[in-house]
Amino acid sequence: MPDDQIAISAVGLTRTFGRRSGRVHALRGVDINIQRGTVTGLVGPNGAGKSTFLKLVLGFLYPTAGTVSVFGAAAGSDEARRKIGYLPEHPSFPQYLNGREILHYIGGLIDLDPALARQRADELLAELGIAHAAGRRVRSYSKGMAQRLGIAQALMGDHELIILDEPMSGLDPVGRADVKRLLRRHKESGQTIIFCSHILEDVERLADNIIMLNRGQVAYSGPLYDLMAGQGASWQVVVRTASPPDISGVAWAKVGAQLWSAENITSAAVQQLHRAAADGACDVVELRHQRADLESLFLELAGSAQEGVQ
Repeated sequence: MPDDQIAISAVGLTRTFGRRSGRVHALRGVDINIQRGTVTGLVGPNGAGKSTFLKLVLGFLYPTAGTVSVFGAAAGSDEARRKIGYLPEHPSFPQYLNGREILHYIGGLIDLDPALARQRADELLAELGIAHAAGRRVRSYSKGMAQRLGIAQALMGDHELIILDEPMSGLDPVGRADVKRLLRRHKESGQTIIFCSHILEDVERLADNIIMLNRGQVAYSGPLYDLMAGQGASWQVVVRTASPPDISGVAWAKVGAQLWSAENITSAAVQQLHRAAADGACDVVELRHQRADLESLFLELAGSAQEGVQ
């Protein structure tokens, strides 16, 4: 990938906490490149190193070893920070201000023209479904409303890089749909988005690429499509026969008169099935490719990574 296409680059990124026997390796030699203009989902079990990675990108922590840069600038530098909009996992605001005042205040912090700040605030409040509460003090906001306000403040600056830590936390299905629609629009404008989420369905629907961390190491980094296609080749089949062919790894279930069904069978098993059909042992009534879901792949890869570092 050409350097001018890289939004975030981590090389040998390592971060440890504590000393000697109490040392914790939060990240272990992580190498990651995130392309400009893409949406990347950062996933992994609790304690995998996700939050540590984001804090290193933001400059809140410094590496024990290795480097991390943002659009070619050292993470934590003024040049890098000016290009980032950020939603923390637990956003917090002055409780005596209302939603509109907070966004205007954020606009001032990032040197937006006051008129533009007011315009963007109104647009974001509307798009996130809290325009009706813009004049209410934040102390009266529900968790979901405060979360939407947090997303709005992260998007106020129209930054090149948007980092969102658990953006769907506390949102109902309508709120999640609003946020996903808004993030897709920002991606279309050329912004780079990286987000953590435990809601793997949202990662699957939003992300172009995925980084899967486990025990401070990269279990997978690359296009989501490649992960799904490479790991998830399985089939569902229905055959007509008095007695289904004996194929290793295939568990048949009778679903009708001389009809048998099996799920999650491999491509190799499908080839054996075709040979059985060619020999007259059965008729293939239905054969469907079953698309893998991200959750099952996550559990498989996380488990493999865990075995590899023991």
